[in-house]
Amino acid sequence: MLIRRLSVRAGGAVLGRAFQGHAAVRRLTEADHQLLAAYAAEMPLEPRARLVPEERFEALLLAGDEAAVAALMRDEEPGLAEERRRYLMTEAVRRDRQHVEALRALYDGRCQICEWAPRARYGADICEGHHVRWLSRGGQDDLSNMVLICPNHHRVLHRVDAPFDFAAGGFQIGQAIELLALVHHDIAA
Repeated sequence: MLIRRLSVRAGGAVLGRAFQGHAAVRRLTEADHQLLAAYAAEMPLEPRARLVPEERFEALLLAGDEAAVAALMRDEEPGLAEERRRYLMTEAVRRDRQHVEALRALYDGRCQICEWAPRARYGADICEGHHVRWLSRGGQDDLSNMVLICPNHHRVLHRVDAPFDFAAGGFQIGQAIELLALVHHDIAA
């Protein structure tokens, strides 16, 4: 019944196409938004614990945003979630945001792998610091253990657990090596 009350109709202005078929993405009106918000207000929060990808936690911890980490964890039940919360808030290695800022200054916000320059193109610093040897595996939080990479490369490196090949100067991904195109600081072995 709720869906039938919305003003969105087939044949209206289309923002994009969904990959699942001929469905289209359409803009909601303020009235539609209010209907959906009112409907959702009475819905209970999802009680199950959520799995949060390591790179999401790492990004929030790198940003020093304890409130965002707490927000990710707040809906989880006690037990394992409480242990994770204690670890993240008290024992996890704190990252120094100044290292990322130093890398952004050194590389003018460009990805060291693909040289993408979002700062120059969009005026936004979105390239991220990546620890060559992950902190969770004993790496140090210093510039000699970090590179500046775009979010796409960052996710790939974490997803495939890519090791750094110091001899080649790049990350081993399967049989290929993603070489660092920009290297203006020492990366310690």
